[in-house]
Amino acid sequence: MVWDFLESRTLLVGSPDNVIEKIQELREVFNLDYLLAEFTQMGMSLSKSLKNLENFATKVIPSFAGMG
Repeated sequence: MVWDFLESRTLLVGSPDNVIEKIQELREVFNLDYLLAEFTQMGMSLSKSLKNLENFATKVIPSFAGMG
């Protein structure tokens, strides 16, 4: 049951709103306090990896500010 739920949510990809929604769902279902994220894939350029990190930092993380 748990794996079935997690399998479609292990890759947080898509628009910032989509990623926010998936993280919120993980917080609600599993009482998620920490998230380990990776912003690159093998063969991806440094500039793309940094853009992914920047988008996460500026468009996703602020939605969770003050939550703890």
